[in-house]
Amino acid sequence: VFRPERYVDDAKDHAAVSANGHSQMRQYYTQIERHLTKNTFAVGTSFGVVDALLLPYYRWGNRMKIDMRSDYPAYTRFTERLGERPAVRKTLELEGIQLLG
Repeated sequence: VFRPERYVDDAKDHAAVSANGHSQMRQYYTQIERHLTKNTFAVGTSFGVVDALLLPYYRWGNRMKIDMRSDYPAYTRFTERLGERPAVRKTLELEGIQLLG
């Protein structure tokens, strides 16, 4: 999505590669949304590495100009909850990262 030149050399193909990546990411966000509608965490019943990995993916959605709040409300609630964790807050502050767009 963000660097199509890594996947195809011809600049005329970059837009198509980005569009395909955008479509694929929407499919993944839909799967995540469905899962988080029924579950508190990505895997199991407690915070784990997969939960942490879902945070940058959420931010990528915002970067891709997807209305994550409206389109994926369960994923947004999940992200807000994780953003309340002390270690996550501290990391975001140290890195100067805004979690929600």
